[in-house]
Amino acid sequence: MKHLDAPTPGVVTSVFANWSEIVGEVIAEHARPQRIANGVLVLEVDDPAWASEMEWLGEEIVRRISTAVETEEITTVKVVLSRG
Repeated sequence: MKHLDAPTPGVVTSVFANWSEIVGEVIAEHARPQRIANGVLVLEVDDPAWASEMEWLGEEIVRRISTAVETEEITTVKVVLSRG
């Protein structure tokens, strides 16, 4: 998996399964992890205001994931706006 720039399966499972605990219920209601590749966690948000908030909180989210999942595999957060 390393040569594909993919995170280990345990990291993906932990981030997705524990998202609400990592970021809190309020953020989890508006921002959901979509994928992880090349150290980048892509978050999908439901509103432009949340996109700005998540970009601003990017480093904090990386720190929370690092602590909760005990990994340094995620280094950056990228935010995309939901199309739905």
